[in-house]
Amino acid sequence: GKFYLDSLAVNPKFRGQGFGQIMLDDCIKLAKEQHYDAVYLIAFEKNAAGVGLYKKNSFKEVLSLPNSKHPDMPYQDGKVLLFKKDI
Repeated sequence: GKFYLDSLAVNPKFRGQGFGQIMLDDCIKLAKEQHYDAVYLIAFEKNAAGVGLYKKNSFKEVLSLPNSKHPDMPYQDGKVLLFKKDI
């Protein structure tokens, strides 16, 4: 089984205070408790803070695709990255 983290976001006024790490830790813990063998998530290449958090937590990039140009996308251009962490 694979655990997919659909989205993780911190309100801009609370960024840099460790809340992203807390939420990510909780998701990994939940996945372990439910006996999943990996956690997957998608991040935008241009989201440097998010990508840095995932890499710091041993997530590995497993796929990279061009980002769709759509007005609802938070980041334009660049790539969408699929990350995986074995647990």
